[in-house]
Amino acid sequence: GEELPGRGFPAVTAATPDPARGAVLYQRRCVACHGANGAGRQADGRTVFPPLWGARSYNKGAGMARPELLARFLKGNMPYGQADLGDQEASDLAAWVDAQERPPDPGP
Repeated sequence: GEELPGRGFPAVTAATPDPARGAVLYQRRCVACHGANGAGRQADGRTVFPPLWGARSYNKGAGMARPELLARFLKGNMPYGQADLGDQEASDLAAWVDAQERPPDPGP
């Protein structure tokens, strides 16, 4: 009956997401953990920060490939351990991240 941290996502209300603003925000706030190329970071053979795009990222059929869901996740959880993104920032960042190349949807 205990609610686990990170479960459920806050609502996000923002004006139209702007992927160009998201790209700038990514460079400023996300590169240190997820890398300039979105490949994430590994240490000791394990993933420390997951890839956000590219061949090893989530695919186009994943829930996080929906910018509105990704924005809610980002607002509630990023940066890791000190979530402080505003609604517009989370929406802009989600629009840019989800516009990057990723594996196809494996479903029919």
